[in-house]
Amino acid sequence: MRKFFTLSILGAACLAWTMNAAPRSAEDALRVAISFYQEQSLLRSVSDADFHLVYTGESDGLRSTSEPYYYIYNIGEDGGFVMVSGDDRVDAVIGYGLSGAFDPNKIPANMAGWFKEYERQIDYARTLPERVFPEASTKAAASDSLPDRVEPLITTQWDQLTPYNLLCPMVGYQRTPTGCGATAMAQILNYHKWPERATGTGSYTVPELGGDTTYVDLSQFTFDWANMADVYDENATTEQREAVAELMFAAGAAINMVYSTTWSYSQYNQISEGFVTHMGYDENLAYLMRNCYDSDSWESTIKKELAEKRPVFYMAQSIRDGHYFVCDGYVSSPSQGDYFHINWGWGGMRNNYFRLDLLNEYDVEGNMTGYSWDQVALVGIQKPTDSSERIEKVAMVRFEPEEDYIAQGNTLHLSYDYQYSGSIPTRRLQHGFAIYTDNGQEVGSLENELEIIPQYNYWYRERWRITDLRLDPGTYKVRMLYRFEGDEEWKEITPMKDALLFDFTLTATEDRIFWDSTNRILTGDPVQMERSDLPAYTWFATSTLRNSAPDETQASLLMHIFSSTIDAMFYAAGVYLDAGAAETVEIPLTIQLEPGEYTAELVASNLADTYTYPIEGTRTTFTVSEEPTANESISGPTGGVSVRVEGDRLRVESAAEVREVRLFDITGRQVAVGQGPEVSLTGVAAGVYIVRAVTDEETLTRKVLIGQR
Repeated sequence: MRKFFTLSILGAACLAWTMNAAPRSAEDALRVAISFYQEQSLLRSVSDADFHLVYTGESDGLRSTSEPYYYIYNIGEDGGFVMVSGDDRVDAVIGYGLSGAFDPNKIPANMAGWFKEYERQIDYARTLPERVFPEASTKAAASDSLPDRVEPLITTQWDQLTPYNLLCPMVGYQRTPTGCGATAMAQILNYHKWPERATGTGSYTVPELGGDTTYVDLSQFTFDWANMADVYDENATTEQREAVAELMFAAGAAINMVYSTTWSYSQYNQISEGFVTHMGYDENLAYLMRNCYDSDSWESTIKKELAEKRPVFYMAQSIRDGHYFVCDGYVSSPSQGDYFHINWGWGGMRNNYFRLDLLNEYDVEGNMTGYSWDQVALVGIQKPTDSSERIEKVAMVRFEPEEDYIAQGNTLHLSYDYQYSGSIPTRRLQHGFAIYTDNGQEVGSLENELEIIPQYNYWYRERWRITDLRLDPGTYKVRMLYRFEGDEEWKEITPMKDALLFDFTLTATEDRIFWDSTNRILTGDPVQMERSDLPAYTWFATSTLRNSAPDETQASLLMHIFSSTIDAMFYAAGVYLDAGAAETVEIPLTIQLEPGEYTAELVASNLADTYTYPIEGTRTTFTVSEEPTANESISGPTGGVSVRVEGDRLRVESAAEVREVRLFDITGRQVAVGQGPEVSLTGVAAGVYIVRAVTDEETLTRKVLIGQR
């Protein structure tokens, strides 16, 4: 039976571009494919003759160049494939597989959507003036002691519905899904085959049934690990179905699941307690927040966990929602950097290798939804052991002097927020600050102490008064410090990578003492707004951002759109920029704009929402024109088709046979489907919709306005 590949996306939403851009020939692309594949498959013997060009992304006739967007090479019969970009402005390798083959005659809709999105970004790149942008990251592994590859540790391909939810609460005639937190947790529990039995009292709520809390005696669940199947299909036995259903329900109760018919969810802070308190895992399990680390340190930490054969429970946000999933493997390439294997908890669907900075997932219609910010990881998930070590990090969220300067001998006021990221058990923390001369001599300090525990999006606030402050003329550094009870050494509270301020200096003159703090600020190019023809989104906003700070800067990006009639701001993406780096981001938006003039800009924020600032240079104005009507043409490579509304029917006419018509609203929800050239509009209200027509020659998508009928 011939196998087909699963696309491993190597980053499509944030592409780094270089100067002296030029199209990449098929010969150049072949050399790239051979080199990359040999890096990824060190134990396989392949020759140049094994590489066969099977597909190119060709021009649709609308571009100024006819060069291919990309080249896809199959390796042997079922040895995998490599997808190479057709332009050296972007990363050379954009997708690959180490098994199976690419069949150009069987491209699913989600993959076709991804190809289209990639082509859009290449077209955008070619509109920019040629200037220097840093190349894509080629960071080496942080430690030579770590292997170049850890194959995926998780063998299960579980999801949230039948049979996994057979014990979840019912709402009417519908059984609620398990929740992504329970599915991710259950897959890790099954990997370790631990515990034999859960302990303690868990709980769950069902808001659709009134929201009362139901308590669950978890000790009633003894887990039948021998009957857990990797994949559940029609061949699964009753024992296997019951075993996984019990595990899923116990996991949900252990993390205080909130069940609903649409999705079930649990709070970040409940996950770690569920593992340690109810499932008997090591108490030094650590709760780590991405914005406490630079990218190198973060990836090194995750790789170390995986090299120690411990899958990582991962949490992140996208523009649509939050999601819990499992990171269970990685590949380090000298030329391409680090890619991490993600098990999304969707029955094996779209389990692939991703950059942690992007984590771009695509839905069934090919729409990008990147889990790129608000990233949290649980590490150290293992059976109890005496050899485990605590992970502890205290990072500053915000620092704010209350005066720009004071007179010598007056009182200096300052406040700061800090957050603990690390192992679970409560610790007693001593913290404070000290003032140092340029040569490192301490001239004053204050300290305090409290109990501290890691919690998502929870920080501690301190306010200090330094009375009768007198300093000799000169420059001084202010350092925030901490140590845990029993430790001798003080450590510095380093600012989070998305904190606005990161350097604190006092300058003293004969009569005054001034604050001088350095900002970590992003700048960027004017936002370009482009209408989307994908079902889930109405607009795409694109800008190139730059980091002029001397260290890495992270930020949650918000899109700000305003006019005389609206003022809207909403989360858009996460960005991670090395010192001096630039990166182009494309942000999908779902917002309905009436015809008129608008202003758009990108805004940077931190996870704690203690600051926001407009990103200098990104502000732009744009005009929204009238939407096309349903009787206008849908253009395409073959010359186009037309759409007509006739009573309660929408009809697509084309020289090629129309096999199917689908209608979506602007949120991406399918509202109607028809076989052949027509679709019924019964129950479809007037408004803006997306028509997708499939002919014998192509699939065409167009946004249309359907009026009152």
